[in-house]
Amino acid sequence: MRLFLRHAVESLWRIVGCFALCLALWAWAVPCPQACAARLAQEGTPQRVRMDFDNADIRLLIKVMSRLTGTNYVVDQRVKGKVTVFSPHELNAADACNVFESVLQGHGFSVVREGSVSRIVPSAEARSMNMQPLQTGKGAGKHSGIVTRIIPLKRASAPELRKNLKALVSRIGIITASSSGNLLVITDFAPNVERIREIVAQADRENVPRSVQVFQLRYASAEELAQSIERLLPRDAAQGKKAQVQAQSVMGESRTNRLLFLGSAEELRLVTELVRMLDTAAPLGCSDVHTVYLENADATGAAKVLQALVDAQEHETQGARDSHTLSQRKISVVADPATNSLLVAARPDAFRNLRQTIAQLDIPRRQVYVEALIMEVSADQGISFGVKWGLGDQFDIDGTPGLIYSGSNPGGPPGVVNTEKKSFTMPGGLSAGLVFFPFKIGDELFNSVESLISASRVDSNFRILATPQLLTLDNQQARVDVVDTIPYVEKVTSGTENTDESQTIRYRDVGVKLEVTPQIGRKNLLRLKLHQEVSRLVNSTVSVGEGEPLLLAPTTKKRQVDTTVQVRNGQTIVLAGLISRDEGQDENKVPGLADVPGLGWLFKQRSNTRVDTNLLLFLTPRILDTVESARLLTREKRGLLEFDVLSGASDSIGVPHPLAMPWVTSHMRILR
Repeated sequence: MRLFLRHAVESLWRIVGCFALCLALWAWAVPCPQACAARLAQEGTPQRVRMDFDNADIRLLIKVMSRLTGTNYVVDQRVKGKVTVFSPHELNAADACNVFESVLQGHGFSVVREGSVSRIVPSAEARSMNMQPLQTGKGAGKHSGIVTRIIPLKRASAPELRKNLKALVSRIGIITASSSGNLLVITDFAPNVERIREIVAQADRENVPRSVQVFQLRYASAEELAQSIERLLPRDAAQGKKAQVQAQSVMGESRTNRLLFLGSAEELRLVTELVRMLDTAAPLGCSDVHTVYLENADATGAAKVLQALVDAQEHETQGARDSHTLSQRKISVVADPATNSLLVAARPDAFRNLRQTIAQLDIPRRQVYVEALIMEVSADQGISFGVKWGLGDQFDIDGTPGLIYSGSNPGGPPGVVNTEKKSFTMPGGLSAGLVFFPFKIGDELFNSVESLISASRVDSNFRILATPQLLTLDNQQARVDVVDTIPYVEKVTSGTENTDESQTIRYRDVGVKLEVTPQIGRKNLLRLKLHQEVSRLVNSTVSVGEGEPLLLAPTTKKRQVDTTVQVRNGQTIVLAGLISRDEGQDENKVPGLADVPGLGWLFKQRSNTRVDTNLLLFLTPRILDTVESARLLTREKRGLLEFDVLSGASDSIGVPHPLAMPWVTSHMRILR
C-alpha cells in the first residue's frame, strides 16, 4: 500500500511539473513587453536568443525585437523590404539590439528615439528632423542581395579588427563591433560579406598575432602588385617550414585599387616597405599610353567601335564604382589615320584585355572581283538567255538557281516565260535573273559573255557601252564612271544699258555609271547592292525665240536602276528591261531635181523612223579570300589580255578587254 501511494505521488508531481514547464515555455515565447522588460531587469542576466531570418519581412523582425526588448516602435509606412540574418550562436539582448540596428542601417532606415517611443524612419527624414541618426549606408535600399552576418571572435579583438576592416565594406555597407560579446556585425552585399568573413576567420584562427592592413595604391595595379609581393616575400623552404605568408594573405581589390594584407607585425613592416618602393609612377617610356599598329583594319573605324564598347562597359559598371575609381580606370582610344594606328590610354591590365579585342578586329577582309558588261541590243532581236524569269520566285540555295529579284514599271507587261525553249519575251519593266549558258540572240548562239563582246565588233545589232572590272572589299562600295562632261546654261542674268547679260555655266556628266556594294553571306552567297545609270545627249541647244541666238541647254535621256540581288560565287546575273525609243525622220532625194519648185516632191522621199534598244547589264562576282585565288585570277586575265593584244581586239572605250588585275583600285573614273 505504501509503495502504491509513493508511486501515485510521484506521478502526480510529474504531471504538475510538466504543466508548470509548459506554462513557463508559453510565457517565454509570448511575453508582453512590460513583463519581458521587468524580467530582464529582475534577473540581471540577459536573455539568450538565436536570430535566423531567411528572406523574412523586415516588419516581422521589428515585431520580434519589440517583444524581446519591450521597446515601443512606431514604424513608418515606407519601411518595407526583406532581410536575411544568420546567427551561429545565441545572443543576449544587447547584442541582438546591435544586430537589429545594423540590419535597419543596411536597408536605409534609422531609429530615432523620442522618450519612451522609438521611431523607425528613412535616414534622410531622420536627418531632416534634426535628429542624430545611426550611421547608415546611403541608398542601401536601392540594392538587392544585402545580408547581415554576425561573426563571434575567439582570439582577436572586435573593436581593433573593425578599425582595419571598415575600409573593405562597400558604400552601403556597415560594420560594427560589440565589446561585450566580442563579435562583429557586418551588413553588406553577400559576396563582400563572405570575403570579409574569410579574412576575419583567418585573423582569428592563427596563434601568432596578426592584423589587417589596407594600402591605397596611386600608380600600381592592386592585382598585379599582390602577385609581385607574394613572389617577393621570404619563404624558408630549405628547412621545410611552412611559408610565412599564405597565398590568401595578400589580395588586390580591383574595384577601389586597394591592396589588402593580413599578417604579423614583422611581415607588415616588410610589405609596407615593398608597397612604398613599388607603388611609384611609371618611368619614361612605360606610361599608360600604348600604340597599336593595324595591319588590315581601318584605324578610324576601329577607334569608333572600341570607344563605343569601352563607354558601354563603363556605363554598366558605373553603379559599382565611385568617381575616383572611374577617373583612374578611364580608357580612351584615338585613331591616327596617317600611320593607321590606335593610341590607347589605359592601365596595363585593361590594355591587355583590349588588345585581344583589337586583334580580333584587325583581320584580313575578303575581296570581291566584279566583271560587268553594259550593252544595248536592238529590240528586234529575239533573245534566248536560258534565264529563270518571273515574278515572286524564291532563290533556292541547294536546288536549281532561280529568280532573285523582279519588278516592272507601272503599266509594263510582265515577263512571259517559255520553260521548254528557255526563252522569254522581254518585259516592259526591269527584270533580273541568273544566266545559263549557252544563250541565243537572234540567230547566233553564245557560250559566254566574252563571246558576246567579240560578236559586237562585227554585228551592228549589239552596242557595247562599257566593260568595267571592279575589285573591292567585302561590304565596301565600288564605283566606275564612263562619262562625258558637257556644259549647260543654268542661269541667264539680263544686263542694263551699259552692261551685257551674263550666263552661269554648269557641267553635267553624261554616260555610263555603275556602283556595286557586295556583301558576302553564308555559303559564299553574295548580296549585291546595285546602282546603274546610262544617259546620253539628245540635243545640245534650244531656241528661245525667232531671231534670238540659240541657248546652250542640252537635252539628255537617262535610264537608271537601283536594286539589290543575290547570286552565288562565280555565277552571272543579268538585268534587263530598260528600253529606250529613238524617233527620227529620214529624207532621200535626187540632187538638183528635188529642189525644183513645184515638182521637187516627185524626186524625194521622207520617212519616219523608230528604233527601240534594250539595255542589258551582265554581272559576274567572284570572291577572293586567299592569295592563291588572287594569283589564279591574275593569270587568267593576263592570258586574255595578251590574246586580245595579239588579235588587235579592243572594247568600246579603247582598252583591250578584259583588263582586270587584283591591284586595281575600287574607285576609278574614266573620261572620254
